[in-house]
Amino acid sequence: MKFFDANAMLGAHFAPYANKFPDPLELLAEMNFFGIEEALVYHGLAKEYNTEIGNKKLLKEIADFPRLHPCWVIAPHHTGEISAPAELITDMFKKGVKTGRLFFGGPLSYGELPDFLTYRELFVIFNQYQIPLIIEFEQSELLTWANIISLDTFLEHFPDVPFIVGAPKIGGNIDRVLYPRLEKYKNLYIELSGYQHAREIENMVKHFGSKRLIFGTRFPWYGIAQTMINLTYAHISEEDKNAIAGENFKGLLRKGKG
Repeated sequence: MKFFDANAMLGAHFAPYANKFPDPLELLAEMNFFGIEEALVYHGLAKEYNTEIGNKKLLKEIADFPRLHPCWVIAPHHTGEISAPAELITDMFKKGVKTGRLFFGGPLSYGELPDFLTYRELFVIFNQYQIPLIIEFEQSELLTWANIISLDTFLEHFPDVPFIVGAPKIGGNIDRVLYPRLEKYKNLYIELSGYQHAREIENMVKHFGSKRLIFGTRFPWYGIAQTMINLTYAHISEEDKNAIAGENFKGLLRKGKG
């Protein structure tokens, strides 16, 4: 399998894992050890300090490492914390950034849940260019029914945005509200690092095929092998494993018009 990690973080942040800040060389060493070819990365400072400073620092730190692909953390633009959406997307394209990332529910995030008025203008631009958007819910570390339901309006109004949802932990009972939305909205995807309960990959593939699942490790918070083991030993076909390991996410990147 050719693995593409869609969830890795670099740089300074609060409460550092193992009392250190991960840098590109450390991440690449882990990737080499476990056999991961490429990774999408964001910067801790962009999430927890200042989006523009962190996003710029990310580009500088990974400039010499083509296996690491930049993902910018996005914030509401109304308070001047980041450029207005049209300017932002132009800057992303110019600098080779093909994905955005939003955080909700954590102590340093930009709100408890996404709301339509605040994010409508941003999502209109992302929809126009079919740019993948990773939405991570940090609230209580467990994805909730309210988290999933809060996305309904966005999934309905912006069908060309690939919404990739993740959380530190995704409990099995979330399937009761997640499955009907995966059935209805073809632009909804799940990042797997928080999906760790037994046979969930098999159940998802059985109901929806493998195209809706995206491989991620949540480095440095989780060990890189965790999601790899779940996928490698899942009772699904090799074709499905290869799709989840990297082909699905690469396909979304190619589809984007940036």
